[in-house]
Amino acid sequence: DSKATVSVLNCLPVTMDVTTEFENAVKEVDAELRTGTATLQATLADKGEFAKLCDEVYDTRGRVPDAITLAKMLSEMSERMQTVDVDLDEAQDMFIPNLTRHEFSHLAHEYFSSLCSALDLTDDENFERQFEAMSAVLKSIPKP
Repeated sequence: DSKATVSVLNCLPVTMDVTTEFENAVKEVDAELRTGTATLQATLADKGEFAKLCDEVYDTRGRVPDAITLAKMLSEMSERMQTVDVDLDEAQDMFIPNLTRHEFSHLAHEYFSSLCSALDLTDDENFERQFEAMSAVLKSIPKP
């Protein structure tokens, strides 16, 4: 049995099926990643569409003065392509002062291409193995 009783707001005991909750959460994240990966792949494959997106995002800022702005610009692109946001640490690692429009487009293409490759590594078989391993861990948690 995979049911566990937890306290909600430290006062209301609630019994729930932990495995089902976990499975549903994993399936939801997987579906979002697959949708985002497909959109990202399609946008990267259409060089004109990707260039247009880069230009639109670059034009909203006019320049890239710091890593915070770079993170915002790449995150805006991520949002439009329905994929994961860029965090500030990533942007700081990529930041080059005074990026031109062309340099920004090249940087964005390299970043999103590598992201796409990383997301492709989460194939169905690998996902199933990870899911089964996590399910086994949840099932081994002692019941109160």
